[in-house]
Amino acid sequence: TYIGMPLLTAKSTFDALEKKAGTSEMIALYQADIALRMNDQKLAITALSKAHAHASNAYVKTTIAYQLARTYYDQKEWK
Repeated sequence: TYIGMPLLTAKSTFDALEKKAGTSEMIALYQADIALRMNDQKLAITALSKAHAHASNAYVKTTIAYQLARTYYDQKEWK
């Protein structure tokens, strides 16, 4: 579960919110978190990339870049 909500329900909720409000750093970060919890690394990479593009704070961008690197590493995509 994700904060007491089934993961698929949480994913659908944030997907609908993104369609309604547009992509934002926070929506993309929540989507990435849910995707990582679901072990969907491709979706996580997409969401993390969106979050990185929308982030304005240097520390947040660095943290997102680190998580992207870890996810690529877990996929053995470092070549």
